[in-house]
Amino acid sequence: MGLKNEVPLAELQRRFQAAVLSGEPGAPGFVAAETPEAAEQRFRVYHDAYRLRLAEALGADYPALRAVMGAGAFAELAYAYAETVPSRHYSIRWAGASLAERLSGHPGLADLARFEWALSLAFDAADASPLEVAALSAVPLEHWPDLRLHFHASLQIFELRHDVAPLWRAATDDAALPEMPAEENPRPWLVWRRGLSVYYRVLDDNEGWALQTASKGASFADWCEELSLRLDGGADAATVAASLLRRWVDDELVVAYECGSGFSAAPD
Repeated sequence: MGLKNEVPLAELQRRFQAAVLSGEPGAPGFVAAETPEAAEQRFRVYHDAYRLRLAEALGADYPALRAVMGAGAFAELAYAYAETVPSRHYSIRWAGASLAERLSGHPGLADLARFEWALSLAFDAADASPLEVAALSAVPLEHWPDLRLHFHASLQIFELRHDVAPLWRAATDDAALPEMPAEENPRPWLVWRRGLSVYYRVLDDNEGWALQTASKGASFADWCEELSLRLDGGADAATVAASLLRRWVDDELVVAYECGSGFSAAPD
């Protein structure tokens, strides 16, 4: 069997890709072979290799999830994912970006997948030198209301209903897997990279809100004012804000700042 010579190479490649991604049995008509059976065997090399390679890549991105589910169940998940969510990026690095959505019927596993994906993104994020406390101390008081912070590219804030950290640690250490009970309400989690190491911690609601707001470009005055309303007179907003800012700097989350006046400190 063959294909007419006038078919452009790009079209031939498109058809071959579509056949590999479709998951349907039977080799496409343009696979050259002595018999249909031989054509099918040749085509299966590519068809199966794509799915095996994707499962391998997903396993590298989600090692704890694979350990919790078991190799067989994880492979089935990967194959089903490949058929329903074909990769649209040239790099296999991004093939697993939507895997957590595939696990929507298993909330605990979905949370574990979100956590592992965040860890991998933080590890790959662009590097930047952290801002020193002394740099912020040099900002004149009159410029503080307009102060806007710039954060490390690895910073991610997301909500999880399950405390996935103990399960993740056990799975990566090949230890006995603990239970993962669900919280009554989702809680904000922070993942970021400090130097070459990736860190995470659970935030309280106010810090989660403040960090999310500040990372979107809100001025110090704006998020302090809203923080005061959230605290409802229970604590001094300026004191709480200063404490949060100091922790963010100590955690090397902040890489630069700017003020409307033009007073600024840019990253390297």
